[in-house]
Amino acid sequence: MVISVALLGVALMFHTLCLLADNSRDPFTLNPLGLAFFPVLLYVALNLYLVSSYGWRGQEELLGLLQGIGLFWLTVQNFRTRNHIWFMMLVLAGVACVAVLLGIMQFFHRPEWLPQIFDPLESQMYHVWLPTQYLGRATGSFGAPTSYAGFLLLMVFPFLVAGFSRRFSPMARAFFVYAGLMLVGAIFLSMTRGALILLAIGLFLLPFVVRAKFKTIVIGWLLSALLLGAAFFLFLNVNESFRERINTAIEIGGESSRPVMWHAAWKQFLDEPVLGNGVGAYDFLFEGQRPEGFNLSPGHVHNDYLETLADQGLIGLVLFWAPVALILYLAFREWLRQPDTVRISSMRDNGGNLRMPTPKFLISAVGLGLIMFCGHLFLEFHLRTPALLLLFFLFLGLLAKCVPIKRVQIKRTVPLRMGILVCGFSLAMLIPLWAIPQYAALIYVQNGRRMMTDFTQNLEELKRDEAYFDIMIGTLREGVQRAPKNAEAWSDLSNAIAAQDYLRPGRGGEFGREAEGFARKSLQLNANQPQAWINLGNALSLQGRMIEAGEAYRKATEIAPNRSDVWYFYAAHLNLLISTRPQALEAVEHSLRLQPGREDSINLRRKILVP
Repeated sequence: MVISVALLGVALMFHTLCLLADNSRDPFTLNPLGLAFFPVLLYVALNLYLVSSYGWRGQEELLGLLQGIGLFWLTVQNFRTRNHIWFMMLVLAGVACVAVLLGIMQFFHRPEWLPQIFDPLESQMYHVWLPTQYLGRATGSFGAPTSYAGFLLLMVFPFLVAGFSRRFSPMARAFFVYAGLMLVGAIFLSMTRGALILLAIGLFLLPFVVRAKFKTIVIGWLLSALLLGAAFFLFLNVNESFRERINTAIEIGGESSRPVMWHAAWKQFLDEPVLGNGVGAYDFLFEGQRPEGFNLSPGHVHNDYLETLADQGLIGLVLFWAPVALILYLAFREWLRQPDTVRISSMRDNGGNLRMPTPKFLISAVGLGLIMFCGHLFLEFHLRTPALLLLFFLFLGLLAKCVPIKRVQIKRTVPLRMGILVCGFSLAMLIPLWAIPQYAALIYVQNGRRMMTDFTQNLEELKRDEAYFDIMIGTLREGVQRAPKNAEAWSDLSNAIAAQDYLRPGRGGEFGREAEGFARKSLQLNANQPQAWINLGNALSLQGRMIEAGEAYRKATEIAPNRSDVWYFYAAHLNLLISTRPQALEAVEHSLRLQPGREDSINLRRKILVP
């Protein structure tokens, strides 16, 4: 995103130069659809700074939305010829083909593979391993099979529409069909159940979209059913992971975790139905609605519509999705108006050739993929994934180009040219100058958190590694310096400072005092963080202030009463004093009721019972 926002600035600069380079006296023409998403951008910014108490979380969402809307504007206003659109579609086709190859390589050869991440600030590459719960499923470069499947849903139907519509040569159509079937196979490799259902729906609609005859439609349905059935049967019989996912879905009647997250989002929406709870609020407010026995950390709702309602209210939902619905409606109306085929004269064929007109083809190819993608948003949070958000806006922009809407004409005057020059170049410079430091701060915060997570998971190996501590703490200090309003970053820094007690025993009081200051800074920014209260408790314990530490741990249990790890930390604290050991046993028993197989709680319970 650091690189892409810089490229957005370059694109805006060239867009401005293109407008000014035209010396004709014709008026400027403006497609009004390009302005459709400016109100939601303004609303999200106001919601972030005036309503949300979790601005550091929502800022990344605002930055992504800014890039997406900027890309939409450039697509609508600056794609002037069909060659521009064909070139863009060709680039996307190449990306899709590479994604399929990556998925195949992951599934059959290296299940743990992910591409190395480039850190533009440190100018170095580092490796991120695929989470264990995704091993055996294709994820491409996304690191999550659902995001990979969402990308493939967007891209598979342009290939299939190109292959089955009368538009290209037989050889080209054969290639498009082959590539489309490869994308279908890659969706199976992701083992994403929602994407497979939407793929089946899309294949059912495909014959209508390419305007096939009734006989062809029936044949197409039969072939699609045969293809999907054969693939499903093959995976069910040869892939144990796929079989387990299907059996689990059958046993529990569908999803188990998502309804919990959806219910929490709906309750949050009912609490603040108009303005929402603030951008980025869902994850924090979820703790007050977490049911017993639910031990996942959701992060997002896994339903983009519900997350928008919970965070931004009805106003945010309408401002974002009303323009999307309008563009889809206008595109569908134009699709109905366009003829199924037009005759193109040919030097070799005096009678001419029949082919689908360009606007109808683009609407068919892009529109079907967008509709299936929007369906998948009921099950995922793709619009919180920057790459998918940008592709979503690009496809919307391509659809908007096919809509015959009255352009706004503005007379060319010297003051107008000067205004375009100043405004265009200012935005081209100010957007990157504002966004890049925000992303840079996020890089340091994320890198520090990644190192802290690695430290926790490899405690015995790293607790005496002085160089590791220096890099980790230095990265976190840089993060809070660049993002002083990021409450979680201050909490992470407090945790890292306190962890130095492993490295340099005997200086716990010193580390505790410094860690306490950072934890209190985090809580000053936002007191609704159970982890920050736990870190404050750790810092106070290092200083021997046990009563105050107990209050901090107890506060964490009040904020997140159904999180097993919170009760574990409280029990570990209570176990330090003989007088509070009965309460420690009650706390650890409660932790085990919430998560029966929790290993550290089992060990602590054994330690309490057998001192």
